[in-house]
Amino acid sequence: MAELDRWWAGGPGTAPITASAEHVFAVARVTISQRPTTESRWEVQVKVKLRGRSVLRPLAALVMLFAAGEMRKSFREALTEFAAKWNAEIPRLLRKNSDELRAMLIDAIADESP
Repeated sequence: MAELDRWWAGGPGTAPITASAEHVFAVARVTISQRPTTESRWEVQVKVKLRGRSVLRPLAALVMLFAAGEMRKSFREALTEFAAKWNAEIPRLLRKNSDELRAMLIDAIADESP
């Protein structure tokens, strides 16, 4: 559970959002932290830690040695694309009142029905 209102408020002692996934052969941990940079901008830092488990640990280390750069690049591109979409959509949504947002939500749910 993430208390996003408190997280975005920032300030000293704000805990990062963390997530983890475990598999028999690997463990992944993601940490997302933020800080305000200017009056209307935020810096969000995403850290991903992958570790092999069991007999595949040496193999995972070897794969990460060769694939880490490409994985960082792909992850950075995906986050940049997400940020661009966020920055394009959110201001438009914030200009709507609650009735308009409710109507949009109902339309979206109705469109997804089989």
